[in-house]
Amino acid sequence: MSIAEKIIAAPLRAADRLDVRAVLILIACCACWGVNQVAIKIANEGISPILQVGLRSLLSGVLVFMWSAARGIRLFKRDGTLWPGIICGGLFGLEFVIIYIGLGFTTASRGIVFLYLAPFVVAFGAHWLIPGDRLTVTKLLGLSAAMFGLIVAMSEGLSAPAGRR
Repeated sequence: MSIAEKIIAAPLRAADRLDVRAVLILIACCACWGVNQVAIKIANEGISPILQVGLRSLLSGVLVFMWSAARGIRLFKRDGTLWPGIICGGLFGLEFVIIYIGLGFTTASRGIVFLYLAPFVVAFGAHWLIPGDRLTVTKLLGLSAAMFGLIVAMSEGLSAPAGRR
């Protein structure tokens, strides 16, 4: 049985609340993601952003290969996903190059705000590209409230540039 078949066959259990383990994992995950931009900003002072991205990608590639070997998963089966995977990986790498370079021009906190503009792009893209996933009045109100929150969060710097030029 393949991994995909195991995932599909696994029974789902509805939960009305998160247990302590799930909350701790979520907090640890958020802490790792939150410190990421700060670490990039600090490292940008001594290591070029492109080198950082390359080292990060190399380490993550090694970890993926180790994980797949430990689980007995063959990564290079002939199933037609190599080129789409390479394209997605390239775009993902380009995203990180842009983030790493961009953090040289702004604060880490502002970089996070820009990064989390992605839900707006996804919501509007889904409206046009995914049949049945339409923007409703409720969704637009939620997006508007979130955008207002971003404007308030960034308003102190709208009149003056942040960071070094």
